[in-house]
Amino acid sequence: SDLSWQIKGIGDFNGDGKSDILWQNTKTGLVYIWYLNGTKITSANSPMTQSDLTWQIKTLASFFTR
Repeated sequence: SDLSWQIKGIGDFNGDGKSDILWQNTKTGLVYIWYLNGTKITSANSPMTQSDLTWQIKTLASFFTR
């Protein structure tokens, strides 16, 4: 397995009320989200790449309003 992938946070990234996992690759900066339904991955995507590896994800927040 590739140890350069690290979990950077868990939160509801698609507004469905369920926890999802945010990953970042420490070698490439690539960010990837697993959208979950319990323990099952329902979809995944890479919303961005990070070319400057000095930038780091420090905190997460929800911007969904209901």
